[in-house]
Amino acid sequence: MTLPHIVLTTWTVYAAGVAASFVLYGASQPFYVFAIIAVIGTIAGLRGIREGTRWRFLTVIAAIAFLSLTLWRHVAFAWPFVRDYSDVFAALHQYLVESWGVLRHRIEQRAYLSLLMFTYHEWLMPLLQVLVLILVVRQSRSNSSSSGRVAGGAGLRRST
Repeated sequence: MTLPHIVLTTWTVYAAGVAASFVLYGASQPFYVFAIIAVIGTIAGLRGIREGTRWRFLTVIAAIAFLSLTLWRHVAFAWPFVRDYSDVFAALHQYLVESWGVLRHRIEQRAYLSLLMFTYHEWLMPLLQVLVLILVVRQSRSNSSSSGRVAGGAGLRRST
């Protein structure tokens, strides 16, 4: 599986979750923002598979936008715990306990689709986007270093 396929798969699954969330719960302001990011990520994956231009740029934009909004949401959710606890680790522990409570509640209600969407959106997708960012940067570096080589293979950089 190539990097564009990974990008397309992660964003397609995410877009399906956003669409299911829209059908089940209706639209909200975060919905529109995350839907736009999902569309950008999906387009990036499609452009990469079709060997289009700027797919890495779109991938990075989608990943950074998603990770920034996710970080903002996590901080907003954890902020009350930070105010209540003087120790950062205690606040983080309480945040994780609350998050686990959401998961447990959805399991008890047998809301498996909601459980899957929550787990993918809150925990798996951020990890996948960090991985995608790392892979895109590594691939871009290897492409730029190989494009700087002389045709004869002497390993000298072209002067620009």
